[in-house]
Amino acid sequence: MVNLPPMARILPFSRSRRWRLLSSRTLLMLFILGSVWQYLVQGNVTWVTQSLRWMDQTLHQPTATLDLPSGKLVQSAQASLDSALASTRDSLSDLQVSAAGMVDQAIDTPTQSVPQYHLSGTVVRIADGDTLTLLDASNTQHKIRLHGIDTPERGQPFGNAAREALESF
Repeated sequence: MVNLPPMARILPFSRSRRWRLLSSRTLLMLFILGSVWQYLVQGNVTWVTQSLRWMDQTLHQPTATLDLPSGKLVQSAQASLDSALASTRDSLSDLQVSAAGMVDQAIDTPTQSVPQYHLSGTVVRIADGDTLTLLDASNTQHKIRLHGIDTPERGQPFGNAAREALESF
């Protein structure tokens, strides 16, 4: 047998065994046993909601208050902030007016002329919410994408709903 110094002795609970005691399975069993005990003693299980309420109250408690100094310095700072806020508000108002003018101009003047087509026929396929195939009188198929409409493609969320909405027309 080897004589080990006192500090090198192996303790009965090694580190890995200690951590095993705090495993998720052990904690789950403790929660279940605690809930069963509370139900048997009180007739209902309230520790979960009480714990959540305590955490909510702890998180929403004010932690500190700050008393601001009063006097000419505070009044001067407040006046500066009011002035800065007023100038920012005026600048944003000017920006809004100029942006609205640019949007109106862009709407009024089309950048390119869109060719006009006169097609009639039967819709033979609807690919998705903005694409369909039209069969005309000469048995020619035309793939048509609806201009200005962007719908989800097949396989994307709400893609089938978009296709069904186009089918309903």
